[in-house]
Amino acid sequence: MKNLVLATAMLALSASVDAAIIQVTPVSHLTGRASGAPTVWKINPAPTFSGDVAGIAMPTFWFNDVTGELSSSGVAQFRVQTSPTWNGLHFDRFITDLNIVGGSAAGSTAYNCTNGGFGNMIRASMCGNYLFGGDDIDNSTVTYGPGTAFSRVIGGDDVIAGAQQSIDDYNLALASFNGSALVFESADWTSSGGKAGLQLNFAAAAVPLPAAGWLFGPLIGLLALVRRRLTGS
Repeated sequence: MKNLVLATAMLALSASVDAAIIQVTPVSHLTGRASGAPTVWKINPAPTFSGDVAGIAMPTFWFNDVTGELSSSGVAQFRVQTSPTWNGLHFDRFITDLNIVGGSAAGSTAYNCTNGGFGNMIRASMCGNYLFGGDDIDNSTVTYGPGTAFSRVIGGDDVIAGAQQSIDDYNLALASFNGSALVFESADWTSSGGKAGLQLNFAAAAVPLPAAGWLFGPLIGLLALVRRRLTGS
């Protein structure tokens, strides 16, 4: 009788442990453009000019293939840069413990955005996403933190060009996972066919055997033993 109870319990347990937590590696970070190929962002790049941010270690990322959750530990640095100089750096995004689940990145720990020299050349704030007015002076204020909070106060004759860079840009949905390639996309990326929005691509490590896999073998043997005892065969 004890064996029968144990077998039943193991069977119930095996049905609840099919989820696999898979380590994944970032492959590309893309933003769509209305014309031409998407913009390719650098991911945790090495420094390219004097005074650049010191190289930040690549975070560790995991994917839960049942809940569709992407989680991470560490700081992800996503960079737009058109040349290896200060003036070629548009901006950097820094996200601590990026977490995406159910189309929301609100579970991430912290977010920050820093401008490079490119914005000064075109008289604009890349993180704040606004243009300096006719006086060519930045009259506005952009803040980040604590955590993932962000704000923008437009002053003087500055002109808004779009939404402030923020953690909201990573409110992505799971687009596909085939066991080796993992894709998250924003709604506007999906609807525009990559002409707008954001796409994150990952490569998955070998899919680990779910816990049910190693439970299943012993379970079969135990059930067979119970059956023989009950039938006397």
